[in-house]
Amino acid sequence: KATVSVLYWQPNTHIMPWVEEDLSPVVASMVAKAVLTVSEEELEYLTVSLVEEVVDWGEEGLPEGVEGVMKKLERSGLVDVMGELGVEGDEMESLAERMVNGLRIVLDEEPEEGDDLSPGECELCERTIAITRHHVHPKKVHDWCVKHLGISKQDCQITIGICRPCHNAVHNLADHKTLAEKFSTREALLSAPEILKFVNWAKKQRVRTRC
Repeated sequence: KATVSVLYWQPNTHIMPWVEEDLSPVVASMVAKAVLTVSEEELEYLTVSLVEEVVDWGEEGLPEGVEGVMKKLERSGLVDVMGELGVEGDEMESLAERMVNGLRIVLDEEPEEGDDLSPGECELCERTIAITRHHVHPKKVHDWCVKHLGISKQDCQITIGICRPCHNAVHNLADHKTLAEKFSTREALLSAPEILKFVNWAKKQRVRTRC
């Protein structure tokens, strides 16, 4: 059987497995949005370095706030690396902020009911893989959806079946309220360039099984 490197995070009371291949596109998206002054090759190098750094955070969990992330990056030498690449100070802070917000949305998300089901076809990347349930109106904002969007409590329970990598990408796309308001269907999610780019990448990845 194939082996896979899995990182276990424990931000609150549940444990969420991270696969390094799944983490890479999430971090790559953050880097691409925050860092605009370096070449494509340098962006790729920076992404790989950041993924390795985040993996090393596994035992302690996600640092608190932008300052905590910056301290971690300074201790690891990545701030110096970014400086040598020509990354501006405001870009570093923007990247740290995106890492805090983006990773925490994924890591702190409460486990979905029926998460990690039997293999099925992901409704985004169409791979046969372990499926999770994504509430198109995220559970944390159900009351807001009922009050501000006029969504019924019954419709708040609508889900789509997607794999964990795609699930991570969806929650890295936007905050819960924006997902509920603008991306509450499969079609709407696929209309987002970031999701479409990720899905096209995911389709080419081989599904790996645990030992």
